[in-house]
Amino acid sequence: MRKSCRWPVIIAALIAYGSLYPFHFAVSPEKGGLWAGLTADARLWTGLGDVAGNVALFLPLGAAAVLCVGARRFGAGHGTAIVVASAAFAFLIQALQVYVPSREPSLSDVLWNGVGTVFGMGVGLAAERFVTSMPEPTWPRSRTVIALVASWVVAELWPFVPGLDWYAIKQSLRPLILAPSLSVSSATYHFVSVLVLGTALTSFASRRGATRSLVLLVSAVVAGKLIINGSPLSLSFLTGVSLGVVVWILFADRFSQHASGVLFFTLVAAFTLRQLEPFQLRASPAPFHWLPFGSMLEGEMDVNLRSLAALVFASMAMIWLVDRAGGRILGLTLSLAFWVALTEAAQTWIVGRTADITPPLIVIATGLLFSRLKASGTRAAGVRRTSSKPNALP
Repeated sequence: MRKSCRWPVIIAALIAYGSLYPFHFAVSPEKGGLWAGLTADARLWTGLGDVAGNVALFLPLGAAAVLCVGARRFGAGHGTAIVVASAAFAFLIQALQVYVPSREPSLSDVLWNGVGTVFGMGVGLAAERFVTSMPEPTWPRSRTVIALVASWVVAELWPFVPGLDWYAIKQSLRPLILAPSLSVSSATYHFVSVLVLGTALTSFASRRGATRSLVLLVSAVVAGKLIINGSPLSLSFLTGVSLGVVVWILFADRFSQHASGVLFFTLVAAFTLRQLEPFQLRASPAPFHWLPFGSMLEGEMDVNLRSLAALVFASMAMIWLVDRAGGRILGLTLSLAFWVALTEAAQTWIVGRTADITPPLIVIATGLLFSRLKASGTRAAGVRRTSSKPNALP
């Protein structure tokens, strides 16, 4: 199996894990038999949030399948086979959910999962073609930069469900106007995040082009927070990103390779402080959750998914900064995972926090993903250089 083809398998395993958690299988008389359980909810449209979640769930699977096949070799036959396999996998998941009492299976989920797979293939093809349209020296960095930008946007705008009315806008502005609260650690985190994104975008374009792209990206996210449900605009976010854009515009030329170390340590400090907020100790420690993704699969899924995307972005940003400065990815990934595990252990004593084994595992997975994306870009550039060389004369 090609190394790039391992990712669809890993993603499918994670989908199955999240869909069948907590793995308490039993025959539920309320659901009836298999077919009765699958058709109990005959609605095609089960709500914008539910549909968006089912589409987003399978989007990474479609994108990973494109990376497995290769954008250049990808054709209609490959696309059809991927959609059929994805639909069969989604149907199997729904069939198994009939025997998980805490789950509500529906055949419509299979349809929307298939739509997510198609969208994912489109995203994968667009990303690969965008990467290969750039100069070859940027290839090893381009895929990681795309992943950086995508994870930041997801962390700030998930679940991408717009509420196009004045009430939704007022709800988004409520924390900013009625109860403005500035967290120095959160504002610093967003400030450094913007500087990291600006530095990363220079892999695609000149300083002027990167500045233009950064301003458009930040402006789009701020505007998105005004109309997207569940993603309010806070004073800490607005202050951090605004200062980040201003500093980048004024001092972009000074963000050389040597600035990566300063950005790295500032990001680590801000990330750590955010992990330990609100700095209120419990009278006795809370339990530590050792089951991976256990706590993330409980509570509000939108909030948990935003937290997951934020962790992926922060981890990848730190790893990218160290790699840019010439450091070792493996050593940094393990050290960072250990540090995150320590902050999770500290959260057992902090009010309102849930200590979980998942974050350090996410850091390790992000480091592996970063290495694969960088290696695939390097191999692709090498193959293109080799194929473009004229044949030597005998």
